Amino acid sequence: MAAFFLIIHMENIFFSALGIDNDLYNEYKYASNSGHLDNLARLNILVGENNSGKSRFLRKIFADEELKFLSPVADRNFINERFQYFIDELKKNNFFNEHDAFESIRMDVEKFFPFIYLTPFVSYELVFKILRETERILKGMISNFPQLNNLLLTTQECLNDIKQLVGGNSQSVHYKFRRIYIPVLRGLRPIQRPAVGEISFLNEYDNYKDRTVFDYFTEVKRNKLEDDIYTGLNLYDDVNRFYNGDGEERETLNRFCKFISETFFNNAKVELIPRHKKPVVYVKIGNHEEPIYNLGDGIQSLIILLYPVFFFKNDSLKVFIEEPETHLHPGFQRLLIETLLKDEFRNCQYFITTHSNHILDLTFDYRGVAVYTFEKSEDIGKKPTFIIKNVENTEINILALLGVRNSSVFLSNCTIWVEGITDRIYLRKYLEIIQKNKALKYYEEKHYSFVEYGGNNITHWSFLDDEDPAHPNIAVENLCGKLFLITDKDDAGHEKHNGRKKTQTKKMKRHAQLKDKLGDRYYCLECNEIENLLSASVLTAIIGENNIKAGAKIEEKHYKNKYLGKYLDSIKTDESKFASVSGAIANKVEFAKKAVDYIQVKEDISKEAIDLANKLYKFIAAHHK
Repeated sequence: MAAFFLIIHMENIFFSALGIDNDLYNEYKYASNSGHLDNLARLNILVGENNSGKSRFLRKIFADEELKFLSPVADRNFINERFQYFIDELKKNNFFNEHDAFESIRMDVEKFFPFIYLTPFVSYELVFKILRETERILKGMISNFPQLNNLLLTTQECLNDIKQLVGGNSQSVHYKFRRIYIPVLRGLRPIQRPAVGEISFLNEYDNYKDRTVFDYFTEVKRNKLEDDIYTGLNLYDDVNRFYNGDGEERETLNRFCKFISETFFNNAKVELIPRHKKPVVYVKIGNHEEPIYNLGDGIQSLIILLYPVFFFKNDSLKVFIEEPETHLHPGFQRLLIETLLKDEFRNCQYFITTHSNHILDLTFDYRGVAVYTFEKSEDIGKKPTFIIKNVENTEINILALLGVRNSSVFLSNCTIWVEGITDRIYLRKYLEIIQKNKALKYYEEKHYSFVEYGGNNITHWSFLDDEDPAHPNIAVENLCGKLFLITDKDDAGHEKHNGRKKTQTKKMKRHAQLKDKLGDRYYCLECNEIENLLSASVLTAIIGENNIKAGAKIEEKHYKNKYLGKYLDSIKTDESKFASVSGAIANKVEFAKKAVDYIQVKEDISKEAIDLANKLYKFIAAHHK
């Protein structure tokens, strides 16, 4: 009987791991020796030196027709366990072990091997064959051997359970997801003329795709692989088709134009117009119209990277991108990553190769990011192998693989100096929220950058007087003159003697010196630490209303000047702990990432946080007039 395929319509076939234990990947060795690449996230970053094998690996998983993967939406373990239980029950039965009627089933049972991975097409034909044939034989024997009734019931229960999982009577399942690949060779300007001396260029011929397929995929047999390669040269044809299509197609194009407007042009009206006499896409922004290649290489690159993602965002989409940082200013690199990780693209999972330390740095700011390093291990005279490691993005050796040195170059017009990473996470969110209704929006790494000075390391900079004139502080003005400095209050006050105020603490003197030096470009929090700026509603959401002690109520005045971890632990009913030994939040980074998920509108932000965000907005705006 021929198996028929059921298309499984799931919200997202998310890859939690990839199997790399077959011949296609024999050059690669995963450091855990597990045979599969695990801990995959929404955004998976592959880094390494040139010729470390990362791009080749990216292309392999894009092109692998029998790609093996694990996914939480498809529980192969249930089938394995359920069917194994059925087999164990069969083998306990003397009729099964001895009766000739079961001979063929005994042979089929020996052929069964548990499902280790999923693939795009998974066949359960052998499972169903064993179950249905066992059911048929048992029904024929049960009138003479009623003691087989329990085994028949077990068989039917197992058959029904597995039917439900795989979708009815189908013997094979198609786990439907789409793969798209964006190579390094990409652009929006066709390069081939129809004849020597002709002024026009051929839009219908994609030289970049042809070259990419020739170099990398000539021997790949996967169906429609070429249709899933996006170089940018087909943008004109796509826009032309939608522009001159039916109402639904034109509406799709309008939605993409609105997306471009919101992402790049501060909500100014945008139209994409395919010109026939000069076959190129024109972009109309407000009342001004330009050919798309006049927008600048950065915006062209972003459009190439985002338009196929936008059009297929409702599919379960796997996106493979080679070096997305090409032509992108660090600010646009941030904009790209922020856009890709928006909830609008929640069905998309990304695999990218990069040499950009800016993209790597962004991984501190988002959950749902995994980093993998690739290193070449080569013995003289032997075929090289490539070692893959899943690493924490804080590891210094990653930067070494990217060739990054300790020196930094500030490319944005102004900087905001903060104590550490959590300050960045919170302040970035506050700036995002208050800019929602502003006509002009400013973007990190493009208009401004954060600098982490590391708490007490502020004493090393020329904001403050030299403690030892023979060893002067670092001249911050020579490095970055346009800055705004933020410090925690951290219990700054007067030292006490016998319960009475005596002298100013060093910290209090330091704050006064900073204010004198920087004026309006200095802000000392009115609360204890940056976490204390969180609103009561956000803290309530983090703890859960049902987890707050009877009679207790979270109010800003109660925790503004206390160690937040100790305060939260004191009002919770469960035994979990937020506080470190000092009383502050223990895992500040994860706490911050969780907290900002609950900050969606201005009402979620405390008054002081709003005031500080507005000061920062005005500071940034003053440097972009």
